Amino acid sequence: MKFLYRILLPIGLILAALMCYRVGAVQGSIAFFAIGILFEIGFWSRVFPSRSSSKNKKGAS
Repeated sequence: MKFLYRILLPIGLILAALMCYRVGAVQGSIAFFAIGILFEIGFWSRVFPSRSSSKNKKGAS
């Protein structure tokens, strides 16, 4: 389960973002670009978690 959250979820997020960017470019739809940006924000927040959430996890153990 940890593998799913650490590896597969970020890969899925970035692939979904790229797919939305491509569909938005072909159709000229701003909505797909906006959705792609949201997926990309999700990806980068998973790759580089904030330090405060890291401290909370260490302190809770």
